[in-house]
Formats: sequence, structure tokens, C-alpha cells
Amino acid sequence: MTARSVSIRFGCFLFAAGLTLNAQYTAEMSGTALNDQSGRPIPASERQQALVTGNWIPNRTATVPRGTTAMGSPTISLNRLAHNVPPKAQKEYDRANAALAKEQIDEATLHFERAVDIDPEFVEAVNDLGAAYARQGKPAEATRQFNKAAQLDPRYGPAFYNMSLMYLGQERLDDAARSARTAIDINPAHVQARLILGMALVFGDHFTDEAVANLRKCTDTYAQAHLFLARALAGRGEKAPARAEIESFLATGEKTGRELAQSWLQALR
Repeated sequence: MTARSVSIRFGCFLFAAGLTLNAQYTAEMSGTALNDQSGRPIPASERQQALVTGNWIPNRTATVPRGTTAMGSPTISLNRLAHNVPPKAQKEYDRANAALAKEQIDEATLHFERAVDIDPEFVEAVNDLGAAYARQGKPAEATRQFNKAAQLDPRYGPAFYNMSLMYLGQERLDDAARSARTAIDINPAHVQARLILGMALVFGDHFTDEAVANLRKCTDTYAQAHLFLARALAGRGEKAPARAEIESFLATGEKTGRELAQSWLQALR
């Protein structure tokens, strides 16, 4: 399995794994491979469009208390704790969430925008506006809002995770890795961020101990992590451990990527 023969073709497993925007509102992903069935690389613009439009299925999580991520870990800073959201901004934010519950993305976006106009330091609204823009197929605007949320509160983990996800879709691998590292520093239990970090490193052919360690921590949660890990190990010349990871993936019964995994297994024998 040479460095580029499998390359980032299996990026589709990110989407099959159901990674989400980590925010008050989330969106499940499914998606397309980074190469089509003939092996033709799909342009980055097309992949990004797949990332943020038709292949995301809106999904509401339970209400998350202010100052926590969807995973429940503390992310609030002292400055943000002292910030009082104006009632009008909170009302717009609540209206946005009500619209999301009905999967009315455009309506929700309008109310998020109003909330941010009223209170530009309303971190959750800024972050969720980015998530809404992503749902509308506006990756640049989405990333800008996530950056703004991170600047408002450098300990707000969802913003950094969301940035890592957007950067990965744009093949800005160094940026994706850097943002994922920050999300992990804020919340070491953030398995999704560890998967993003591992993927960004593997996609860049950086088969480092960091990539291997982070991907190992994802395998219990994401079957596809076994394949990314196998790619990293094979890239390091560790064929037997790579085969073991592929076999572990096949044993999960996961269908997406099964044919590709079997071909890799044959190549490694």
C-alpha cells in the first residue's frame, strides 16, 4: 500500500462516521469519497459542497446548558461568565432554536444573525450562526463565525472543533490539525476532534506517533478509525499491525469501506 495509492480516497469514512458540528445545534454527515468510482479525484470545491450542503441531515440535540459543549465538558471562560446576554438577543436566539427544531434553516439563520447584531459577544449565537451558514453551503462565512467565536472565548471548544472540520473539508490540513489540537487541549475527551487530528495528519502523509495515538483512541467509537490507523501504520512500514487494524474494521460489520478494506488487506499480505 504505497503512500498515494490509497491517499485521501477514504475520506468518505469521516462522513460515514457521522461527525457533527459541535454546537448547540448539530448536523449529521454522510458524504462522498474524495475520489469517484473511476478513481478520478473530486475537486476540492465539489467535496466542500458535499460537506456543507446536501449530505448533512439536520438533527437536534437535547438542550445544552450555556457554558458546556454537546459532550458536557466545561468550556466557559471568566470573561464570558461575566457577560450578560441582552434579553432581545436571547429572544432571537430562542427563536432560532425553535426554527431549527422545525428544520427551518433559513429562518434560524436570520434569527441567529439578529441575535449577533444585538450582542456581538454572544458566543453561542456566533458559533451557531456559523453552523447555520455551513448548512446553507457557505463554508467561508461559517469558518469566519467559528473564528470569531474562538476569539471571543479562547476556551470555547466547539468553535475550534468546528473550524477543524471545515478546514479538513477545504484540505487546509495544517489548519485542521492546529484547530483540532486546541479542541483536544480544551476537552481531552473530545473523540471527534482526535479523529479529525488523526485524519489531517494521515491525509498529509504525516504518519507520526501523534497520528497513531489519537486514532487509537477513536477506534472504540468510530469503526472507520481502524482504517485511518491502518493507513498510518502502513505508511510507517508496520504491515502486520496495519493488517490487524483492517481485520478489526472488517470484524465490526461496517459496510462503508468494506470493499476497499479487503483490497488493502490483500495488498498487505
